[in-house]
Amino acid sequence: TLADSLVERKDREMMEELLVAALSSAQARVAETRMDAIQTMTSGLDFPGMDEAKSQMLKDMFSDESSTKEDKT
Repeated sequence: TLADSLVERKDREMMEELLVAALSSAQARVAETRMDAIQTMTSGLDFPGMDEAKSQMLKDMFSDESSTKEDKT
């Protein structure tokens, strides 16, 4: 949450929602960058199950995000 001294009361909820959205967007970009790096490092190499592992990793990352949000409410 934001300190009262930083914002007027009427703007607090909107700023908190924008902050959550910005952090979620940043996490998605990090995940995408990470997956691009993994793809670059493994290009040309045939690892059985790599595509499934990458998909599962992304799924796990975003399911952790939603459960964290739900836990805080």
